[in-house]
This record gives sequence, structure tokens and C-alpha cells, in this order.
Amino acid sequence: MTSGKRSTRGGSSRQITQRRRRRLNADAPPAIGRNGDNADAGTAVEKILAAASQLPANTGDRAAILDFVQTDVAQALKLRNVPGEDLDWPRSDILLPSLDAIRYSELRFAFANLVASAMDRRRSARLLPAYVELLKQLSRDEAKILLATPPPGRVFPSADLVFQLPSREVLVAYRHLVPGQIADACDCRANIPQYIDNLLRLSLIHQPSIQSADDATYRGLVSPPFVEEIRRRVPPGGRLVMDRRTLGITSLGEHFRQACLLS
Repeated sequence: MTSGKRSTRGGSSRQITQRRRRRLNADAPPAIGRNGDNADAGTAVEKILAAASQLPANTGDRAAILDFVQTDVAQALKLRNVPGEDLDWPRSDILLPSLDAIRYSELRFAFANLVASAMDRRRSARLLPAYVELLKQLSRDEAKILLATPPPGRVFPSADLVFQLPSREVLVAYRHLVPGQIADACDCRANIPQYIDNLLRLSLIHQPSIQSADDATYRGLVSPPFVEEIRRRVPPGGRLVMDRRTLGITSLGEHFRQACLLS
């Protein structure tokens, strides 16, 4: 006699499905912060080290990557005080290029902040992959300028100094005068015009067309000693004129600053 129960090789279809699910769950990374074992930032840092194996063989030194994750990223997570339940696996499009970039960037702290933001499920969805490329194109001084820039809706004064000649020709004498609190943030003040041009190019700051500052604020821009040297170079019959402007942070710049520069 034969049994009325049908059997399949290796078990019933239900058993096979259950085994497949267990295998998939075993291969998938555990959800960081969903249980007591993965709730702390130290455990989260250990988990993301596995992602470094996806980098090309010639990408940096694994010991340097290990140090960056265990030191810089761990510190960023601690300073941001991310609750354990909000820790998640960082997005690969943020983590992997960041691990590659730390080989040559002087902004390790910013990349650590970005990776930490990518591990915070409250922020992760708002991050752009472009943030990595933006960091790669910034110097430490430019990061300091962004940190010193007022919040959205506020601006700081800026001006170009130009020579106006009797022939109506205009010669640029100096570009992007900025207030002392911006200039003081920079180690190399001579590069400030380049810094401002680069931040404008990257759309991290902009020049609003309808906002301006008061006269006293603009007079303060010409107090640095090098401006007096420019005055002495005015061509015969010409005069030195200030072309007034303002600079402010963009929406892109503010989100970038929150993710990468602020702890």
C-alpha cells in the first residue's frame, strides 16, 4: 500500500521555502540597533569593516581603513549621540568612496561625519552621493569658511575692489573681500578669493541679488592693511570703487554642512 501523503525529494515545498528563508536571513547583514547585541556604536563600527572588502585590491591600506573606522567614525558616532535603535548599515554609495578618499584628503573628520550620517537612519535618506565628490574638492580652509557662514536666510557682506579709469575702463584690483570672522577662519588668507570662487562653483554658497548689508559693515571690509596697499596702486586719474555684494549658504550647502562638517 502507498501512503496518501505526497513527498518530494529533500522535503516538502514548505520545508524547502523555510530553509531558503533561513539561508537568505543568514546571508543578510543584521539590522544594527534592532537588538541588544547591535545597539552600540562600537558594534556598529565593527560591522561596517566588512564593507571594506568590497574595495579594489589597490585601494589604500586596510590598516589605515581600520584606524579610520575604529577611531574617526567611532568618534563621530559618539559626538552625534545616535540612539542605538537608529543605527543602520551605511549606504555603499557613501561608505565605499569615502574609504577610498581618506587616502589623500585632509578632511578625514568630514568623511567620518558623512559615514556616521549614513549610519543614522534618521538622516541617511537625505544624503546625496555627491557629498563625497564635494568633499574631495574642498580644502580645510574652505570647510572652515562653510562652518563660519551664517545659517540659511542670513548673509555676510562681500565686495570686489575695482579701479575706475577716466577712459571708463574698469580694472579688478581685488576680488571677494570678506568680514574678519570669515577671513580669520583661514590659515592661508591669500587664497580667500580662490576659496570663494570654488565654493560658488560648487553651489555651496551663492550671491543673493536682493540682500545687502549696511554701510558700516562694508566699511569694515576695507580695514585690512593690504587694502591700503591697493589704494596706493590707483592709476593716475582713476579711483578705487567698492562693488558691494553679499554671500550666503545654499540649500545644498546647508545640508552638506549638517552631514559632513557639524558634529
